[in-house]
Amino acid sequence: IRQPRPAPGREVLASLELADGEALFTSGDYERNFSFEGRRYHHILDPRTGYPADQSQSATVIARDPELADAASTALFIAGPERAATLMERMGIDTWLLIDAAGRQHASAAMRPRLNGPT
Repeated sequence: IRQPRPAPGREVLASLELADGEALFTSGDYERNFSFEGRRYHHILDPRTGYPADQSQSATVIARDPELADAASTALFIAGPERAATLMERMGIDTWLLIDAAGRQHASAAMRPRLNGPT
């Protein structure tokens, strides 16, 4: 899992092993973005505002269904830390990691023991 705002030499946030049949998806604001007048613009839009979601830097989800994992990582990114746990529970996802806009990690109980590395 990539560090969304890496310091030199700290590009990896964590690693983990996937079990057979698991899919991992990460949505983040660090691949497709630009800055304009001090604000970061990226491709993950909050449908409530029409502007880039601003509560998160990245969201990672593990699920058996890859389509669900893809949709859930985007939804988690938009939801942000305040609504993360509730949303993931409603979507049936128990293994997730959110890096909020301030760079703080929010990991589910199922995700924490799976993370290896620098975290």
